[in-house]
Amino acid sequence: MATERTTLTATGWGSVPRTYVVCGHDRTIPAPLQRLFIDQADAAFPDNPTTVAELATSHSAFLSVPGRVAELIASLR
Repeated sequence: MATERTTLTATGWGSVPRTYVVCGHDRTIPAPLQRLFIDQADAAFPDNPTTVAELATSHSAFLSVPGRVAELIASLR
């Protein structure tokens, strides 16, 4: 866990293509909060919008539907 402040820049994190997998049944980080994270990232770096995928899974989609997560990752090429 990070304990110090991090500065995100357009040439750093803001230039990296990003994909967020919203886990619709997540009770640890509810889907509306996940979408807020996406909205905040997109507001900070509007020239680099987040690609969003949604899965009807709990928090650890990589454990409950590993094949589907692998397909998502493979499709990002």
